[in-house]
Amino acid sequence: MSLFRNFCYLLVAIASFTQPIHAQAPDLLYSKGVNEFSKGRTAEAIIIFEEVLAHGYESAALYNNLGSAYLQEDKIGQAILNYEKALLISPQNPQIQNNASVARNKTKFVQQPEDVISRLSKLVSLAFTVDDLAILGLTMLVLGLCLMALHLYAGRMSLKVISAGLMLAAVFTLAVATLQLYLHSNTSKAVVIKQKIVVKKSASLQAKDAFTLYEGTIVNVQDNFEGWYKISWTKDDKGWVQMKTIKKIKTLDAL
Repeated sequence: MSLFRNFCYLLVAIASFTQPIHAQAPDLLYSKGVNEFSKGRTAEAIIIFEEVLAHGYESAALYNNLGSAYLQEDKIGQAILNYEKALLISPQNPQIQNNASVARNKTKFVQQPEDVISRLSKLVSLAFTVDDLAILGLTMLVLGLCLMALHLYAGRMSLKVISAGLMLAAVFTLAVATLQLYLHSNTSKAVVIKQKIVVKKSASLQAKDAFTLYEGTIVNVQDNFEGWYKISWTKDDKGWVQMKTIKKIKTLDAL
């Protein structure tokens, strides 16, 4: 029995010894990748950063550095893809915004036309995250309800007016937060990673050409069929592209 107990203790000791090593592996790999990148060995840095992602670890800094490494290798589509992923995590980061802008300027990138709602949503997202808007809206709602309770108790009209204003502002803020969340969860965007692709009118190489897109262009993915994505670039520009020519802008949490 004592031999069995000692064996169990040994297993526990091995598990407790190896667990921190595995937990730290992505961080150690990331630091190694940053070191390789700082020495100008961008190809090696890309391999390491991709390995970190394969471990299930992600951050805005990781995607930003991976984008910068791809940019140094003149892989503009991959650079923009990773900068966009970084912006999903940290949309207000000025360094990532600047890096993404530099990458777009190095290719035949054409900004995807946006409707009024999408444009307003993007402007709001640069100032507030969905969580920020939700917290702000709920805070104003609670304050408004408290002031309304004071109005009912004290009978002061000014409290009623302020309360009504706060609750209206709260409803508007929560509505904007809901719209932001809806747009983020229901819009699947992707980046063209090939230098030039011809969009087809149907999911076939023999289909007629619809229009041409260039590396780094961001499109909306609407559907898929046997190795093809149905995409839209403008309201009228729609068609099919091979899956290998574009990559979706999604973080690991969204996969």
